Amino acid sequence: MQSRIVRWQRSVSAVNMSRADRLLSCMCRHARQAPLSVILDDMAMTTIKIPTSLRDALASVAARFGNVSLAETLHRLVLEHEEREVLAAYERLRADDAEWASYRNESRLTDNVAGDGLRPDAAA
Repeated sequence: MQSRIVRWQRSVSAVNMSRADRLLSCMCRHARQAPLSVILDDMAMTTIKIPTSLRDALASVAARFGNVSLAETLHRLVLEHEEREVLAAYERLRADDAEWASYRNESRLTDNVAGDGLRPDAAA
């Protein structure tokens, strides 16, 4: 669930971000910079069978990512795919004026609560 929130929050950068959104986005960028080894520490490992041609294609992508592991490459590709899905969902939401207005109003309420006790942000 945490990673879904991170991916959702990253997608908010496409929208006019509120102060709370910017704060969470900053936290999310830090979370995305964590190496895969940290993420996988508590996860069980497994083996998957894939065709050699697919493994070679994945290795080619890994090389373009800076010679990272195939696991890290898959992780990045999955994150990119999920981010595209979230952005597409935002586009569908924006297409409905009433729903988009409702979302923005709710975001403002959340921003008001999230900002309780914080100094005003000059950039906002």
